[in-house]
Amino acid sequence: MRKCAYLALTLILTRAATAAPPAAPTGEAPLVVYHWWASSSETKALGELVQVFKARYPGVTEKRTFAPDRGGTLFTILQGLTRAGKPPDAIVMQTGYFMRPFIDEGLLAPLDDLWASEGLEKVVPPTLRAMHAFDGHYYSVPIDVQRTNLVWYNKTLLDKHGIDPATLTTWDRFFDAAARLRAAGVRTPVQLAASWTVAQLFESIVASLGIAAYEDWANGKIRSATDPRLVEALGVLERYSGFVNKDHAGLEWTVALGRVARGESAFYAMGDWANGEFRAAGLAYGKDYSAFVAPGTRGLYGVTIDSFVQPRGLVRPTNSNRWLKVAASREGQDAFNVPKGSIPARTDPTLASYDAYQKSAIAAFKQSVIYPTFGGAMPGVYVRDLEAALEAFVDHGDARRAATAVANAAVSSQRSFTRAWSLD
Repeated sequence: MRKCAYLALTLILTRAATAAPPAAPTGEAPLVVYHWWASSSETKALGELVQVFKARYPGVTEKRTFAPDRGGTLFTILQGLTRAGKPPDAIVMQTGYFMRPFIDEGLLAPLDDLWASEGLEKVVPPTLRAMHAFDGHYYSVPIDVQRTNLVWYNKTLLDKHGIDPATLTTWDRFFDAAARLRAAGVRTPVQLAASWTVAQLFESIVASLGIAAYEDWANGKIRSATDPRLVEALGVLERYSGFVNKDHAGLEWTVALGRVARGESAFYAMGDWANGEFRAAGLAYGKDYSAFVAPGTRGLYGVTIDSFVQPRGLVRPTNSNRWLKVAASREGQDAFNVPKGSIPARTDPTLASYDAYQKSAIAAFKQSVIYPTFGGAMPGVYVRDLEAALEAFVDHGDARRAATAVANAAVSSQRSFTRAWSLD
């Protein structure tokens, strides 16, 4: 998931106070990791991952420094640090096309040896493996799997108005429920946030048309403003936008989630990183809040994956390799994902550690058709134009104008669609 800020984490490795191996040797360079986790659940998750690292390499002290990111700042930062001969040891990055500019610029090191030494191909499913690979090489190590085709809801509010979420299996039924809530006095039944959340919602809408439609969209094949699939998807988004908050533009995703948590709104289409935030607010899954798959996407599992990459040009990659191996391990992924609310990329988690939602997600992940989220499945030039077109559409409601903008974005970025997804 893309957030509005990257966080620079500096771990200063010093001689261990005890003789317990494997203490870091005196004078070893600091381990520097850039990441984008800023919410309470994400910060806690990172802290748990750090604890696993500390247990393996005692004597670690840490210093965390925030560094904002907007519009590709991470690329510029890494490019500058690499040219100066001071690249960080690891960076959090979305898998898929998000990595392409970094690879093309020669900023990332291939991680084939690490994938082999850690046996990742044996415990990471094929679609996920494909999301980490370019040009025959692995360039990232997954730390989580986050499901995107979900609608979270305030259970107390739905119970109060006699709405059974299990019946909301079509968009028509979902909109009927939203209209019923509004008629009962819930002024904003549905929450929406910044432009990436609109595009993520649209992604689920396209997926609800069937995996074949989604595959064509992900491969840049929906290029006509009159394509019936594009017209239908925009029609659903138009109806959806009639129930959302008017202040969505630029709104932080956590603010919108807080309104659902407090019962000011009922529904919120969001990835399962929301689970960790609901829990951080003191709410209980199944009692205060819950989730259902986006209407029409039963049996599908949309994924966005946070992963760690290793910058090219490290003089001493020892610290980087240590961190990546911790992130790749079952222990590291369990420690991170339990508080974050997501699930591990590995298929061999310690199941008892996870909450009820996560256990259901782990089971569904093994049984569903997996598809990559729009940010990983499509090139950045298309994603930027898509987000702008959809956010404008939610505001102005001109379907013909929106369809033309989305179709034109696909046409103008055709050369950037350099890989073909096969999702059945």
